[in-house]
Order: sequence, then C-alpha cells, then structure tokens
Amino acid sequence: MKTNARLLQLGVIWIAVYAGSACELQKTAREKANLQYSSDKQTKYKELEPADGIYSGSMHLINSDQDFRVLIDVKRTSIIERVPQSQNPSETIEVPKLSGSMTFPALTNLDLRDYLHFQELLKPMGGVLIVTFDFGDYSALSQSLILPYTVPGYASGLFGEVSGTLQGDHFIGTWFTNPLGDVGTFDLIKNNLNGAPR
Repeated sequence: MKTNARLLQLGVIWIAVYAGSACELQKTAREKANLQYSSDKQTKYKELEPADGIYSGSMHLINSDQDFRVLIDVKRTSIIERVPQSQNPSETIEVPKLSGSMTFPALTNLDLRDYLHFQELLKPMGGVLIVTFDFGDYSALSQSLILPYTVPGYASGLFGEVSGTLQGDHFIGTWFTNPLGDVGTFDLIKNNLNGAPR
C-alpha cells in the first residue's frame, strides 16, 4: 500500500515536472520565434531603404501619346499581420512594406468641368485624383520596385500597379491597371532631399 502511494506521488511529481518543462520549452520556442521575427523585420526594413523617396518626371500615356508630370512619394512603413502557423489568432507581427502616393500636378485643383479633358489620366486612377499605395515591396536582389494600389468600390480588389526597377536614382517602369492593361511608361528621378524631414 505504501509502495503504491509512493509510486502515485512520484507519478504526480513526474507529470508536474514534465508539464513545467513542456511549458518552458514552448516559452523558449516562442521567444526564439519572436527574436527571429524581430531580426527579419529589421532586415526587411533596411532592404526597403533604397526605395524610400520622392520620384518625379514624366509619365508617358501609351494610348493618347501624352506626357504628364508625375510625383511618386514612397515611404517605408509596417503592416500588422497574423503570425503564420500560430494557434493564437490574436498573435501578430509587424511586416515592413512600402506605402505612398502618386499625384499629377495637372490634376491639382481640377475643376469638375475639366474632368472630361483628363479622362486618359483619370481612368487608370479609377476616377480619383490621388493613387494611394499600401502594400508595396522592393527587392534589393532584383532591384524591382512594385507599388500596387486599390480603388474604393472596385470589386476585384487590386486595381493596378506602378512597377519597375531602381537604377541608381532612376525609377524606370510601367503603369498597369487591371481594367486597361499597360497605361504608361516612365523614367523618374529620385529627388535629393538633403536630409530634410519628410
């Protein structure tokens, strides 16, 4: 009887030790994963740095053979995403991405009566005066810069993108929209801000 009680005590102690060590292992694994995510975030944020800036120049519209001055402002930012393969749906991480906007000075203070004169420019913008990028990316390996955008009310989600390569201070590429295909081409120059705050 004493032997059984002793075995039962040892079994309870072993289960408690095992459960404690399993919790400790899970905690250690979580801490390692958090450190890895933090390291990956810093690495990706640094990789996006060359794309950060304001680009200006001419956007050549393919169909109408028109040129419009354009400004593309690109900033590094982070979006919150759920941790992949996590059992906890509320566990999130910050993922560095590029955000920003594309504007055309010709559309600044545009009178509603003049909308018809700028349809070649406004259609690929989804009828809005400013294109907003939220989930852009840059690859240091291929030097490719991709700036996708959506338009409110467009059922298919992604409306279009401005994409190309960074070659020194030049952003060279194509403006594409899902409804229209290739809309324009450009070779923009990154403005030197001389360290001025953005």
